[in-house]
Amino acid sequence: MAEPTLSVVVNYFNPRGVERIRCMTKLCLRLFVDFTASGLELLLLDGSGIECEDMRRYCASIGAAYHPSATPEPFARTFNRGLDMARGDLLALCANDILTVKGWDLALRQEMARTGAAMAAPYLSCADYCSQTRYWVLRRRTFVPSFLTFNLNLMTRECWTTVGPIDEQFTGSYNDLDYLLRIRAAGLEAVIADAGEIAHYGRLTTDTHTQNDHSLCHDRFLAKYPSLRLGHDVDYASPLFTRSPVLRRLKSATRYLPARARPAGVERLLMRLEPIIHAC
Repeated sequence: MAEPTLSVVVNYFNPRGVERIRCMTKLCLRLFVDFTASGLELLLLDGSGIECEDMRRYCASIGAAYHPSATPEPFARTFNRGLDMARGDLLALCANDILTVKGWDLALRQEMARTGAAMAAPYLSCADYCSQTRYWVLRRRTFVPSFLTFNLNLMTRECWTTVGPIDEQFTGSYNDLDYLLRIRAAGLEAVIADAGEIAHYGRLTTDTHTQNDHSLCHDRFLAKYPSLRLGHDVDYASPLFTRSPVLRRLKSATRYLPARARPAGVERLLMRLEPIIHAC
């Protein structure tokens, strides 16, 4: 049986033409070509609204496809545009500041097959979700996560077909949490697994220019999921996120600590245990 073709959609947003963003993106693409074991369809989706001839030429030189947008677009729309045109049996979305390693895709595919997960994300050198940070956790086991980041995500075509496009009402925050909840609502699951020393530069693009409005996304997320409202915050101890009753109780207990004894790092310390508690 022929190997499934893997379509990787890399999101590029650089309307100001910053050179370091172009350089990082080229390295990101090159490493996918060199280190992906599956049959690869590589697509660079440029949401800048300005066609970049340099990136077009580079993509042509490595066998990747370059697809610019006519106008600047939010990252969710850029990903949706690319995933809609992708032809692979397996689909991956990737930020342009991710540096993969040899066999990254085989490791994630193996764990998806073993666990039956519809989506898998790797541990990263840097992640907004601390339990996904490679050297933060106590054990790098494959686990069912409380949260998920959209940095590098491998999914089945069934996942994309069933769950549907990324919700474009979120301009760059909460898209990942929304998609995780929708995966679970569809009766599917996501996992985080060890796929090697994958580096994430972290906020390479957003530090120079972004269309994201975090506060707006926060309010829209709570409007979409009113059962998750906890005052003006999101109830991250909800069973919709955190599957383990033990971890939920520990998270909830931190709310009752005196303010001076409730540093921001308390929950982060708890999350070091999540790959053990939620192991699969």
